[in-house]
Amino acid sequence: MQRWKRIVLRNAPRSIVKTRNFWRSAKPMITRRSINSPSMALLAPIKQLHVPLLATIGYSACYTNVASYENRMPLSSIRLYQFAPCPYCCKVRAILDYYKVPYEIVEVNPVTKKELKDITTYRKVPVCCIEGDIVTDSSVIVNQIASHVRLQNGTIDETEKQWCQWVDGTLIPLLPLNIYRSFSEACDAFEYCLTEGNFTPLERRVSKYFGAMVMYGVTKSKKKSKGIQEERQVLYDAVNEWVRAVDDQAFLGGEQPNLADITVFGVLRSIETLATFQDLKNHTSIVPWYDRMRDVVGSSTGRPANST
Repeated sequence: MQRWKRIVLRNAPRSIVKTRNFWRSAKPMITRRSINSPSMALLAPIKQLHVPLLATIGYSACYTNVASYENRMPLSSIRLYQFAPCPYCCKVRAILDYYKVPYEIVEVNPVTKKELKDITTYRKVPVCCIEGDIVTDSSVIVNQIASHVRLQNGTIDETEKQWCQWVDGTLIPLLPLNIYRSFSEACDAFEYCLTEGNFTPLERRVSKYFGAMVMYGVTKSKKKSKGIQEERQVLYDAVNEWVRAVDDQAFLGGEQPNLADITVFGVLRSIETLATFQDLKNHTSIVPWYDRMRDVVGSSTGRPANST
């Protein structure tokens, strides 16, 4: 076991390394019971697989048979550290909202990130405290939440898994190129800083305008390096690719949304108030599916952490 600890601590991404007392408190993602599934046959020699080692196996493993974890205790304590418009955070919120899991929200200052300092050295959102455990990386968080709920048909098929990967690999990277394509649009994207979170008036204004300036500059440089001229059209093409996959079904999952439906919806919901989303409505066929998803997801089950 000591050898496994040394290997994992040397190779595991920081995004899932806990900051305090890691090995004593880490909970197994895959146990002796679930390791007997066909998809985990190669891992049979391992008696107990912890979160860091799972992440080193690869992204696709996060979505393999997440619904096979049955008889889990209901989630009773979840706190999500987020940026309100962050697509990765919205992906996590969507699955919590869909399964009606109550959770607390802590809005993180996008400039100082002071809210994260007491819980982790990791400096990206989302960060989620699930039953006392600190978990990072949106896909790992979604997987851990999904392991506590019973997904449709009890399994995740290959198509669904591929579309979950498409969300992180294709859809989300296109959003910054569009919502920060001009300084005015970047300011609109950071407008939430004026109303969300427990920030001082100065912090609100600094977060909005400094954040907008930084992201506009970063996006401009990235577009140039990638040779992208028509970022809107690239986004339209990607969204229409999703629409074609859904085809004439209500959802990709059929009559009920699957995990891919939920994550795509969460990502698009992150830009719902911005000009980019209005353009998507006007230039793609996303609206019927999106409206159906909004109806089934319903209202948010989250509340500010300091509310009663």
